Amino acid sequence: ACEERGVSVSNVPDPWVEEVADSTLCLLLSLARRTPFHAAVIRDDPAVWTPAADIVGTRRLRGQTLGIVGLGRIGTAVARRAETFGLKVGFHDPHVLPGMEK
Repeated sequence: ACEERGVSVSNVPDPWVEEVADSTLCLLLSLARRTPFHAAVIRDDPAVWTPAADIVGTRRLRGQTLGIVGLGRIGTAVARRAETFGLKVGFHDPHVLPGMEK
């Protein structure tokens, strides 16, 4: 079904689970802090950037909710990291392990 819709699916061997989870949080933080936008502004016209512009539109992660589809090895590692940042974590997984709460 995924292939028909052009969605890539892959398996990550155990030694890479932590790196994938780290990268996921890195991307989440980058988007929340608008790093790509600020990098482009500074690159294109450094005079436009001001400290006040750094705050406008920036979202605080603490208290937000992160939804995870699939709470396998990677999903669990991402959830643990997200909770460290104060995110509430919700997930969907048809194969929920005993003791995991939705």
